[in-house]
Amino acid sequence: MQRAHGHKLADWQIKVFEKMQEIYDTTMKLETSNEPLKRLKSGPLLKLLLQNFQNASAQQQKGTARVNLYSGHDDIIVSLRNSLSVSDSTHPPYAAALILELHKNPEYNYSYVEVCT
Repeated sequence: MQRAHGHKLADWQIKVFEKMQEIYDTTMKLETSNEPLKRLKSGPLLKLLLQNFQNASAQQQKGTARVNLYSGHDDIIVSLRNSLSVSDSTHPPYAAALILELHKNPEYNYSYVEVCT
């Protein structure tokens, strides 16, 4: 975060942060390295997202929200990206976002989700 705000870091800080980044990246890869781990880490949130998309697509519920916003930490963003296979597992930048948009194709009568990282 200090770098993001233009502060100079000491040489020892840079070495420590690089090592911490390496450990973090490895940990994030391991937490979602197979299907059971992906389900444990991201499953509940993905289930909720899927239900919201299905409700919006089918318009089953009156007053279905047009926008759903969720807030979380960096590990949630990384695990979702890994579970959806949309990005690598590196640490996201400060104030990162993962945007999932539901689109309808009226010509072919189907819906799809676009992932914006």
